[in-house]
This record gives sequence, structure tokens and C-alpha cells, in this order.
Amino acid sequence: MPNYRTHLIGGAFTYMAICCLLVFTQKHYSLNFAQLLLGLYLSLLGSIFPDIDIRSRMQRLFLLFVSPIFFTAIIYQQWKLLIILSASILFITLVKHRSLTHNIWFILGLPLCIALPTIAYTRLATHVVFLMYIFFVFGALSHRFLDYGPRKFFTR
Repeated sequence: MPNYRTHLIGGAFTYMAICCLLVFTQKHYSLNFAQLLLGLYLSLLGSIFPDIDIRSRMQRLFLLFVSPIFFTAIIYQQWKLLIILSASILFITLVKHRSLTHNIWFILGLPLCIALPTIAYTRLATHVVFLMYIFFVFGALSHRFLDYGPRKFFTR
């Protein structure tokens, strides 16, 4: 079973693959440095996200990665975002290991529940939010791939 280092390496490779795809498919589209860093951050965060449901180094690492988002929400007085993130993390810590957080629909759906209100209530460009969603989701899917392998990736 892969440990947190393996999952972080998988998230980094996923990030590089997405960036390469963006370079080869979008000739006139470029990400600025801050967006590239945020994409790497979200890919790494997604790569350890499915194991938030167990007390482990990955759970502590995930909470460490999420803490800047909490502090930013407090500084900018984004109370709805803070409540949603807090409730999500509390809920996730109460489920059994490899049940909900390793489900493909959950991996696709939870970030979407954060991305859609972000598009609706902020001035961020839709394509930037969509790319950040892609970075996080594919990071989380890399975790699932490393846990189950190619044969069980779609069946579990």
C-alpha cells in the first residue's frame, strides 16, 4: 500500500501531466506563476485527500495544507466558505476508511460543490476555477489509481 510520499509523488506527476497537456492543446493559453503554484498545491492536496478519513500522517498533512485556506477565509471574512470547509472536513473524518472518500463520484462531486459557488460568488474567471478543479480532482484520482491499480480503478 502506498504511503503519503508515494501519493505526493503521484500528485506531482499528475500536475506535470496536466501542465504538459495544457501546453500542447492550448497554444494561446498560459497560466501565470501564481496559478501554476496554486495548481501544484491543489494537485498535491488532492493526492492525499482520499486518506483524510483515517488518523495518519496524510490526514495531518492534509489539514496542514488546508490551514492557509482557513486563515485566508477568516482574514477576508468569507464565513460561508469557512463553514463549508469546516463541515466537510468534520463529515469526512467521521466516515470509514476507503468508503466515501475513495468513491469516484465523491472525488468528482465534493470539489464541484466548492467550485460552482466560487464561480457564482467571486470575480474569479470560470476557466481558472475549472483548471483548479481539474488539478485537485486529478490529484485525488491519482491517489485512487495508486491504491487500487488500473484494473480496480473503475470498478471500486
